[in-house]
Parts: sequence; C-alpha cells; structure tokens
Amino acid sequence: MYDEHEYLEQLDPSYRLVVACGRLVPQKNYPLLLQAFAKARSSNKLKLIILGEGRLRRQIITLAQELMISADVMLTGHITNPYPYMRRSDVFVLTSLWEGMSIVLL
Repeated sequence: MYDEHEYLEQLDPSYRLVVACGRLVPQKNYPLLLQAFAKARSSNKLKLIILGEGRLRRQIITLAQELMISADVMLTGHITNPYPYMRRSDVFVLTSLWEGMSIVLL
C-alpha cells in the first residue's frame, strides 16, 4: 500500500525543509520557486517538497534538472493530508502570481 508520507521518512534531518503546496499550474509560479530555491540551496543544506499534481509536472522536473537541483526537489503528487509535511517544514512558501483566497495559508 502507498504511504503518502514516505517522503518525510526519507528526509535527512540535517537538511532544512522547504514546503510548497498547490496545483502544478502557471498561477502557482513554481519556476520562480525553483530559481529561488537553487540560489538558497547554494549556501544551505535544503530540500524542497512540492505537494500537488498538475499539468506542469514534467516542466517542473525539467527545470529542476536544468538548475541542477533535482536531487533536492521532491514532487509528491496529490497528498490527502499535507499537515505532517507542513509541521515538519522549516519554511512554507507560496509563490502564486494571484490567489482569490489562499486556503493553504489559512
């Protein structure tokens, strides 16, 4: 049976965890997140987990490879209960270009 929290169990506790949550669509501006993560990661031990699924999954994976950060970026797909990830995170990021009401922040 698939354990949707298996990603958390695999994390090296010496790394700081950055978490984002949302559909993989242009509105969420994940390219900006990956570029910022690449810069921050150059001087910090960081892992990025993006919780969510969407049509831009392949492009996000490709960009992570181009930025040479794919070893430190995990895309979990849809997660029924994101709260264990949020609780474990050191920082939660939201790079959306716009939001009507950001439920994930509430």
